[in-house]
Amino acid sequence: MGSGAKTKHASYPVAPAESTTAVAPSVPVSDTQAVTAAGEAYTEAMAQLAGVQDFAGLSEATAAVLEAQSALVDEGWPAQLAAEAEKGLKAGTAGYLCSLSIEELQELAAAQGFEHPGLVRWNTPPGGQHPLVHWLDPVYPPESPSKLAIQAKAAERYAQLAAGQTLNGLTLADVTAQEAGLSGHNPPGSWQATPAEVVGALTSFNQALAEAPPMKASGEQLAALVAAENHLASAVCYGMPVEDLDAAKAAAKANVDQRLASANWAGVVVFGSRVASPWAL
Repeated sequence: MGSGAKTKHASYPVAPAESTTAVAPSVPVSDTQAVTAAGEAYTEAMAQLAGVQDFAGLSEATAAVLEAQSALVDEGWPAQLAAEAEKGLKAGTAGYLCSLSIEELQELAAAQGFEHPGLVRWNTPPGGQHPLVHWLDPVYPPESPSKLAIQAKAAERYAQLAAGQTLNGLTLADVTAQEAGLSGHNPPGSWQATPAEVVGALTSFNQALAEAPPMKASGEQLAALVAAENHLASAVCYGMPVEDLDAAKAAAKANVDQRLASANWAGVVVFGSRVASPWAL
């Protein structure tokens, strides 16, 4: 189909939001210490869930509730109570996410790796749950078919836009401009890292720093140091505090600046992000 063509948009399965309030069912009384400990953990986790202030807190509290529920089931929690607990948990997570604006949902989804979050919800009926509420819901695993279907639909629509079609009144340029404004959208040249990957990048930088001693570093050692610093500097990690990552980047840059300054005094020529010995130019 050419530019301006109309396309019928298929719907995709999205778990409906629970309308009940998240209330922790009572934990059955038991004489065993194991069940008592699991019950206390469950009660504490549900209290943590009720007081979440952000998505990171929601994810952490949900993981704690799921772990506590699993422990209770292993210790003989009745099936009816387990089902009520699961229903209450889903109501709590969906309730929090449904309270967010569309813009907040899109930014959160982009920060969590969802591609083209503005290309879903077109077929959601008035008052219906936004698909990103389900995609972000930490109760459901990332590989659940319903979550994969939401991302697949967004990818399909983006491919149609890239082919020159206009969908829902939007062109590829419109979507590109919208996504550039999302706080969770990764800037060009960046890479999305997990906290563990940030630690790995920092470890690699510290190793390169140790191998490039002041006044004695070779051009190759300095080049490796600059490359390691650039890799760390381009990392985007939504799973750790921004100020912590920024502090690590600033410290790395300061160390590189010191090494490069001493290298200039030692007769190594430094230009841009490349380093070379005078005789290698």
